[in-house]
Amino acid sequence: MRGIIITCVVCALVLSSFGNVIGQDGEEELILRVAMQDDIKTLNPLNAGDVWSWNVVGYLYDNPINKNAELETFRPYIAVGTVSTYRILPLDWADCTIGDFNYTPKVYWEDENKPEAIVFYDFSDVYWHDGEQMSIRDVLFSYHVTAQTPNWKKNVACLKDKCGRLGSNYPNDHNLSIDLVWESEDNMRAALKFTLQEPYFNFFRNTIGVLLLPYHVWGTTESGQVSDKTKIWIDGNYTPDDPDAWDLGEAFGFDNSNPIGSGPFQYEEWDAPAGISKISTNRDHFFQEGFLYDEYAYQPNIDGITFMVFKTAEAAVLALMNNDVDFIAWSIPPTFVGDLANEPGVTLQQSPEQGFRYLAYNMRKKSFGYDEGKVFPYAPEDDVGKPLRKAMAHCIDKNKIVQRLLLCFGVPGEGPVSSVNSYYNSSIPKYAFEPDEAIDILTNAGYKLTDPASPPGPGNWWLRPDGQYIGSGPGGKIEILTPQADYDPIKAQAGLMLATEMQKIGIYAESIAMDAHSILYRAEERNFDMYILDWRIASCPAEFLHAFFHSSNAEFGQNYPGYQNQTFDVLIDKARQASNKSVRKQAIFDAQAAISWDLPYDVLSYKTNIEAYRSDNFVGWQVGWSGSIYNWMSLYSIHGVSPFKARADFNSPPSAMFSNSTIPISVLVTDQDRVPLEGAEVWLNASLGKLSPEIGTTSASGRISATYTAPYVPLTQDYINNGTTIILNIKEATYTGPDKLEYDPAPSRLALIQVYPEICDFVSITMHAEPDIIDPDIDEDGQLGFVFVDVMVKQHSVNYPSGFPVEGVNVQLDVDPAVPTVEPAHNKTNTEGIATFTVTSTDLPDDDGSEKEFLLIARAAHPDPHIKESKQGMHVFIKDAAQPIPSPPETYTFEIAAAAIVIVSLAVLALYSFRRRSP
Repeated sequence: MRGIIITCVVCALVLSSFGNVIGQDGEEELILRVAMQDDIKTLNPLNAGDVWSWNVVGYLYDNPINKNAELETFRPYIAVGTVSTYRILPLDWADCTIGDFNYTPKVYWEDENKPEAIVFYDFSDVYWHDGEQMSIRDVLFSYHVTAQTPNWKKNVACLKDKCGRLGSNYPNDHNLSIDLVWESEDNMRAALKFTLQEPYFNFFRNTIGVLLLPYHVWGTTESGQVSDKTKIWIDGNYTPDDPDAWDLGEAFGFDNSNPIGSGPFQYEEWDAPAGISKISTNRDHFFQEGFLYDEYAYQPNIDGITFMVFKTAEAAVLALMNNDVDFIAWSIPPTFVGDLANEPGVTLQQSPEQGFRYLAYNMRKKSFGYDEGKVFPYAPEDDVGKPLRKAMAHCIDKNKIVQRLLLCFGVPGEGPVSSVNSYYNSSIPKYAFEPDEAIDILTNAGYKLTDPASPPGPGNWWLRPDGQYIGSGPGGKIEILTPQADYDPIKAQAGLMLATEMQKIGIYAESIAMDAHSILYRAEERNFDMYILDWRIASCPAEFLHAFFHSSNAEFGQNYPGYQNQTFDVLIDKARQASNKSVRKQAIFDAQAAISWDLPYDVLSYKTNIEAYRSDNFVGWQVGWSGSIYNWMSLYSIHGVSPFKARADFNSPPSAMFSNSTIPISVLVTDQDRVPLEGAEVWLNASLGKLSPEIGTTSASGRISATYTAPYVPLTQDYINNGTTIILNIKEATYTGPDKLEYDPAPSRLALIQVYPEICDFVSITMHAEPDIIDPDIDEDGQLGFVFVDVMVKQHSVNYPSGFPVEGVNVQLDVDPAVPTVEPAHNKTNTEGIATFTVTSTDLPDDDGSEKEFLLIARAAHPDPHIKESKQGMHVFIKDAAQPIPSPPETYTFEIAAAAIVIVSLAVLALYSFRRRSP
């Protein structure tokens, strides 16, 4: 009996160290809980045009090709390789070079201007979620669907006659230049020959990477088709008018209530009234250990994802703080950064994004674009709305949007390519905030005022040169559609700001707030004057500029403004064709200039993502190309917290500093037991200003040092009163031990610094506790643990920019959650500028040896009210002492020794299985 007791105790200790890995709330599965701002609108991937639907639906379907995200190379998947050397036909499997994805040598092309590729597929163990075997018919059918779907067709345009442009025969025959050139007798393997009608540099990524749809669902009566054997272009005697031809309209109307994909996640349920949807990991997916073509194949660590709808950011943030969700799937408003930056168990990830917020014009309407009766291709004089668009551009104060609405967590917009992108063109036309210039533009273009004898302004509105109203609303009002403030306060406030500035100079505009999905619907119906939305972008500029502005997408597709410019089309087509990066870059530069000159969009700001997640539940998030951590790489990599983890913290930088001044920054990296880690890799960045270096390796003391120089802050009243908030970010800290054990990466940490113009007087705070942990919470004698916390306050002024310790400042120290006690609650600084507090633990209830995290917030107020006060936060931890372990027996029986060996073996296996797997 005594041996059994000891076995149980040891087993309990082993399992307790993996509590977060096994699941939440006692669950046996590891489920990621994701907060979404809106519910999915459809389960049909063909018409899922909103991000919330794609957050769910997008992970159910798969592509034939797969990319190793770390090496940026294609690897065998369903498509396993290509023909690298050509033999005389017929081909067979021996002609496939596994893992090689390249065109056939040019000498074998039938037309030297039309590249060819022969791609081999292996469908062994590749099944749809309903158990049906995948075949080459599914791949060919998926191309047929993609070629007709408005938002997808650009990826296969290179396979259409004349690439689907004006004069193409594709509408008459739906022919794609794909041939089935080989198939094995058991139909498990096949090869397709692709003949590009013109070069396309993203062919292997986008064209071979077609979204796979099951023919037995989408090509049959199950999805509303007229036949269970609908025809596609490759079938004999096919014509689009054939009664048995596959029909796009029926497919668009299919509700797809039980989605069948082939990806690593499969559909579970969608409870629309409750705003909950669920997907689970497909453990039968072929890409796992033992996969024939990749020894590093693996599956996600998580067992599924539950999506929950929270209509407001406030509700989602509260759920995160209460540990009801693990991740918020949109960038949180900047107003929440201060509260969440130091929230125990919560990590903020700040990442610049390729996407942008923008104002769009409907150029199909004469007021905003092309003259009535004119048709594409347009002459320059046909764009009669350009003067109005340029005048409006001078009414947009983009600096104010970034400073007031984004709190500097973003960059003022210019063109449609973000300044963080290597294809960004800094020489494009730009439009300063100059309302007087807007008036001059309208006057010179012949616009008229309702009262020519009075200056323009509210009530005295501009009319078109032909004397007609500009807007489509009552009295010629221009409607600027924006999301509602409780959904997206930034866009809603931006719309109000724009309308106000336009009205000041006599442009009759009004911001109309509505449901975001309704705006998207209006855009897709081409029924709007102007709107404000944003794009999250995960493709190169050649791709998204084509999608947003190419004339082929004006009637159907994502060219919502209806912009049509032959010169732009030629440029962006050239960019998509060019294999030479320099040629492609110049074409993209010129395409940006065309958009910035014509202004179908006016880019308001480039986005900085601030994403929040529970780092005490999941680690291993990775920033994707779009700038978000919610991506395929993360869903494969995240896992529960392991016993071995790195921790990284700033050494209390000051809470405030002067514009253009420089301060030292220090970061300490330790392990889970607070032992400094030498050789850890640390990545840093700053939202504004300059941090140097941004990458470093820790010394023997576990530290790296850097310097931070604040940006210039203008001498405006708003900045004098409030300063501007800067984020210093420990993006990541990683460590691999001498035994090659990979530790969990340290969660991102943020430090907030308020930066003031150089004429201000203010105080700054730094905080220090040594150690920063109370261990234990209560000792064997019943004495509560405690730690001393020093708060140093300095006063800064023009004469003392670096500051000096100030005596007599009132300091308040609060703790959240209010479990430990702080004594005294208020204290004044001594002659050294230090106020000392005692933080005392309570007897924590779990008695499991775990650490609990608490936030200390110090606020300092100078006796002189003209000197700006400050606040700063830091974390302290309390170790909840475990109950003593019973003494072991003096001798061990064979049974006890065997049990101990089994337990230790299980612990090692458990630890290994939850380590991050290498892709």
